[in-house]
Amino acid sequence: MTEESRRKYEKYYLEAVTQAGLGHFAAQQELLRRALKYCPHSPEALFAMADLSSQNPLCSEEETAALYRKAIALWPDNNEFVWEFAKYQIKTGQADSATVLLERLTNDPLRRGNAYSLLGNVYEHAGKFEQLLQVTDRWEKDEGKDESIDWTRVRALMRLARYDDALLRVDSMCLAYPQSDYYPVVKAEIYLDQGDTARALAQNEAVMQDNPDNRHAQIFLVRYYQMRGEQAQLEKQIEKVILNPKQDMELRANFLQTYMKSKSGKGQDNQVDRIFRSLLQEPMESPELMNVFVSSLSAKNAPDTAYVPVMTKLLEIDPTDKVSRLREVWGLFSQKKYAAAALSAEEGIKYNPQELLLYVLGGNSCTVLKEKERAERVFSAGMPYAKNNKDKDLVSNYYSAYGDLMHEAGKAEYSYALYDSSLVYNPSNVSTLNNYAYFLALEKSELDKAERMAALAVKYEPDEPTFLDTYAWVCFVRGDYAKAQIYIEQALKNIKGGSTDSSLYEHAGDIYIHLGQVEDAVNAWKRALEAGGDSDVLLKKIKKRKYIENESH
Repeated sequence: MTEESRRKYEKYYLEAVTQAGLGHFAAQQELLRRALKYCPHSPEALFAMADLSSQNPLCSEEETAALYRKAIALWPDNNEFVWEFAKYQIKTGQADSATVLLERLTNDPLRRGNAYSLLGNVYEHAGKFEQLLQVTDRWEKDEGKDESIDWTRVRALMRLARYDDALLRVDSMCLAYPQSDYYPVVKAEIYLDQGDTARALAQNEAVMQDNPDNRHAQIFLVRYYQMRGEQAQLEKQIEKVILNPKQDMELRANFLQTYMKSKSGKGQDNQVDRIFRSLLQEPMESPELMNVFVSSLSAKNAPDTAYVPVMTKLLEIDPTDKVSRLREVWGLFSQKKYAAAALSAEEGIKYNPQELLLYVLGGNSCTVLKEKERAERVFSAGMPYAKNNKDKDLVSNYYSAYGDLMHEAGKAEYSYALYDSSLVYNPSNVSTLNNYAYFLALEKSELDKAERMAALAVKYEPDEPTFLDTYAWVCFVRGDYAKAQIYIEQALKNIKGGSTDSSLYEHAGDIYIHLGQVEDAVNAWKRALEAGGDSDVLLKKIKKRKYIENESH
């Protein structure tokens, strides 16, 4: 290699190392290619290229393996190369080739511990238990006595059905590692494998006398009852595993999932509910169990309200969980638990201030609770996030709800500006169109604009009585009583029963009286009274049998 080539190689190779440290792997790869152009036999550059290729799904296994082999051939004493190549061979299913490399590494005092461990895993996975046993003997000879070596040897003996030898080893481990709560249960497992079920059960019971919640003993009983076909006992034991906080969380979640599937469609949901209620009382640090319930609810297409207790638990585990927060707030809002919804929304805003839906639901909840100042604080805090949000429908709904609040607070001018913003983001927002039109009609202001908006709302939802009522009232204010009658009667036909019914009947009476239909007017006003209307003006209309303007209209 010429001095110029060496200089360029070093320049590109060292820059490749720098880029790798920065996580710029595409740049690293290109720099390595340039370095290898000037020094194609550089083992460091070839190894670095192999390492990159091993992580790139676009590179073939053959190409990557060739790079590793070439690097090792050029620097055969570099056991780091051998170790990484061995792991790659295992990853790509070339276990036999990997064992040759790992056997070689067992001669390296610095690497042989890891080499023996990985070699044991390869033999165990391949079912080569005689080789595994031989590895443990060599491993112990080279590295000294160790718990992981002992346990690997026991597993090999058990798989080779050398139960007496396995029992001797386990007895030794129980003495050597008295802090372990598993090895005594292993003895029960060996007895069970031998077919000595009575001795197996007795051994496990002895363990559980000292520690009733021993997680390994519980799992043993699951296997024991499965083997004996004792279904009732098996179910009880599975429940104990699920409810034992000392058990591995992922294992509990797997058991719970299987348990819930076994109960699905059999009218046994009450058993699942009982477990669920118990789990809700348990302090948790990870979400696996609750995620099982989330998946089950999703599979059942459960309503939003059903998710609330699960979401509440998930938020105990992680209050920053955005998805759980939104589901909880939405579910509480749907249940009309507005106080709880408002509190949860405000808490969620602390962790995820960019989530505009929290401002909408939180603000609306406060509005329903008649806490106008609190509602305004919530809506106002969301303003910066509305301007940058890409969900146009959500932004439109935010401005619409905020506008409703401001109008109720007597800030009509600001309210109309918010409504205008709402319609910029969604010109067909029926709630905005209806409310904006109605409020303008009440003020007898911009009636052409009010009629256009009311007509659009009716066009989009022609059977909604509130929208039909608004259009009728705009016509009434404009003096078109005949047209107003058509739409108010359509509204009454579609009436659903609710807090707005009295207003619709009162409007109907107002329209009838202007058409000279006095009896119809009085009857409508009486229906308004029956539906909950109790204003002094309404009572005067009925008593005097004539129209009296109501400022609230």
